[in-house]
Amino acid sequence: MLKELRFTDIFVLSAIFFGYATYTSTIYFLSGTSDFSSVTDFSQRDNYLGFAIQLCLFGLAFIYLRFIKYGFSVLKFQITLKSTIFSVILFCFLALLMDGYFWLLDVFGVAYPASSYIDTSIIIYSLFNGFYEEFFFIALCLSVNPKIIKGVFIYSLFVRFSFHTYQGVASALGITLILGCIYFLLYERLRVKNLYPYFLSHALADIFGLGILYYIF
Repeated sequence: MLKELRFTDIFVLSAIFFGYATYTSTIYFLSGTSDFSSVTDFSQRDNYLGFAIQLCLFGLAFIYLRFIKYGFSVLKFQITLKSTIFSVILFCFLALLMDGYFWLLDVFGVAYPASSYIDTSIIIYSLFNGFYEEFFFIALCLSVNPKIIKGVFIYSLFVRFSFHTYQGVASALGITLILGCIYFLLYERLRVKNLYPYFLSHALADIFGLGILYYIF
């Protein structure tokens, strides 16, 4: 079984996972209407449609991975109380960093993102989206030869940025540099390679927004 993906595999998989999202995000961004007040207002239909699209795309990615005989057994997903607590702490840490980032943007007159209304559709979509995105960025992008991991890391940041531009460049850049870098580096450096905390903390960020001071003050 294949344990190390090639750069070409990462490129193909990124196109499958995020090609459509990058296209729609870019179109929205170029239309000049990308602002926080509009992009955080998703309907239940939007959430369920997004879930269905991602589920289909994940199926295509799974078929590709099976075709190249990728060894899924190298990946570890374990739900424990300790890893759940770590997920919450990681979410809070990232949220505080993003609060600081958006505070700086506010100083320079950039709009602060509002939190979205939480309902069942958002929870369902967010739980899957956290898994969907980090399965690519952590599980797959770190399943490469160490010789190319720096190049894959830089490429992964570009990909993460490309489908978040609908939120505006400032927000997309913050998500990319804070969440993208910390997730990638934490998983690479920590001895325990458990994907669950990253999936869950990302889902929490999608549900509550990447900010915590908003709920306190």
